[in-house]
Amino acid sequence: MVRTGVRRNKSGAVRRYLCRTCGASFCGKEGYLKRRSDPELIAKALDLYFRGVSLRQVAAHFGQAYGLSISPMTVYRWITHYSKLAAEWMDRQGGKVGQTWHVDERVVNVNGERRFLWNVMDSDTRFLLASKISKGRGVPEARAALKEAKRATAVLPTEIRSDGLPAYPEAIKREFGRYRRPGDAPKDPKGPDYSPSMWSPHKVVPSIRAPESNNILERLNGTSKDRTKTMRAYDNDKGAAALSVGWQVHYNMVRDHLALGVTPAVAAGIAPIQGFRWREIIDQSVRRGVTNAEEVPECTD
Repeated sequence: MVRTGVRRNKSGAVRRYLCRTCGASFCGKEGYLKRRSDPELIAKALDLYFRGVSLRQVAAHFGQAYGLSISPMTVYRWITHYSKLAAEWMDRQGGKVGQTWHVDERVVNVNGERRFLWNVMDSDTRFLLASKISKGRGVPEARAALKEAKRATAVLPTEIRSDGLPAYPEAIKREFGRYRRPGDAPKDPKGPDYSPSMWSPHKVVPSIRAPESNNILERLNGTSKDRTKTMRAYDNDKGAAALSVGWQVHYNMVRDHLALGVTPAVAAGIAPIQGFRWREIIDQSVRRGVTNAEEVPECTD
């Protein structure tokens, strides 16, 4: 089998092949599953979007730079689909984070309705452990965000800092509370030191000027607001959930952290990604035991 050029359509060029055995020619399926567009374009769309470029501007860029007719809705489908796959792949990398975490929430607009974006971050590596959208702002919603953070690492925190939202004490106590502090010697449940009250790693931050502040998460909220400003609002709850985890991948694995000099993922012990990071992340996340190159059909004659 040899390459014999390309076939062009409105989504770009598709590689053509010739079978030396039977003389048949065919087009290779080098793109991602059920996507006819060039994988490089899909990765570029995600990279541009999470750097603050709107859907319409991404589509217009492809028209100007590559002469391709791609609608903003197509770009949106690429981003939501591959954001979820990339987040699942990232969770399997097993980042090693510290034992001091920060949790905070902020209001976002989903199709004209108020929703809440919960973020949980490690203090040492700045690794964003969870980024979750919810309708409410109570204990169940706070617990759901904390559960996402627990699934991202095997490390249990000894301190979780938050603001004074009433939902945090109970949510953190239910998810991380223990009958003794980490490192304490086991106590006899029937002894005089036994107390039925459960210890919790929760710590309320009194103000932004306090030595143990929540400033790094407040800074993250400012960074993510720069992204959502160009969106004006999320379209629906499902899309909002996908885009929030996509931003989580971008923050952890693509964007170098100014204070760290590397990505939070590298700070958490995950191998650095070489080359075009979004392309490599998507390539890794879509693999199911075969590479894209192995998906080129072979002639059996």
